Amino acid sequence: MKISKSTKLKKEFILILTLFALLTLLGSTISAQEGDNFLWEVSSENNRVYILGSIHLAKKDIYPLDPIIEESFNRSDYLVIEANIQDIDESLMQQFVLQRGLYMDGSNLRSNISKDLYDQVLEEGQKYGLDPFQLNFMRPWLISVTLEMLRFESLGYKAEYGIDNYFITKATNNKEIIELESAEFQLEMLSSFSPKLQEMALKSTIENGIFAEEIVEILFDYWLRGDTKGLEKLLFKDRIENPELEEFYFKVFDQRNYTMTDKILKYLEDENDYFVIVGAGHLIGEAGIINLLKKTGYSPKQL
Repeated sequence: MKISKSTKLKKEFILILTLFALLTLLGSTISAQEGDNFLWEVSSENNRVYILGSIHLAKKDIYPLDPIIEESFNRSDYLVIEANIQDIDESLMQQFVLQRGLYMDGSNLRSNISKDLYDQVLEEGQKYGLDPFQLNFMRPWLISVTLEMLRFESLGYKAEYGIDNYFITKATNNKEIIELESAEFQLEMLSSFSPKLQEMALKSTIENGIFAEEIVEILFDYWLRGDTKGLEKLLFKDRIENPELEEFYFKVFDQRNYTMTDKILKYLEDENDYFVIVGAGHLIGEAGIINLLKKTGYSPKQL
């Protein structure tokens, strides 16, 4: 089965993964003053590591960035990102999506979710020209990500203006680029969610659609002001109120935060400086990277 033009894998698809994690299931430990950036400096005896919380899709008017962000990047020797979306074999990624994102066992979407939700999916898909026949063979996680991608593109948020893409372009031919994870890892994570959680996420994706523009504007406002408390409240309130979402929060945030922190700790043993970019949601909360670094004895400074 081929994916139609409207759902064909693009580089924007990879960038939407973390935005999907931040916005689909919206639901205390770091404080910030207005005027700060979502940028931290961590110093060791040998070097400095800068950690920037990223928004993966943006509008052109987010630039120019605060000079301190540009200066921190310029004085670093390495750029570290979650996944290098400019170095992706799209044919292999599309094959992965076909294998993990479609029903290959003879079943289909209609037989795996409620009729009401199924009807809502077809109605929402129609707005973006998605083929109902193809939608019926897509697993809920893939439909959620596809709808989010198309929705935010329609609002003017582009991958080309995303923070990650901006610095990857600047680093090309100038700095070595290191991946913390990979696009394959992120797709594996999303496709590993339980069927129940995938259905919940799909339902939330559709229900939150009418608030999409408002939610993203709030998200950008928190990011621009370095407001970690506001972002934490936005993203994690549902974790306490709805225990059924624990699998989502653990896989998308906690598990990855610990792995990323371990790698950052190794960078701090080096003699070179590093500029690390991760989704902003990974830096906040009790199990956020900034708090985990504090627990190891470091003193991250918000710039």
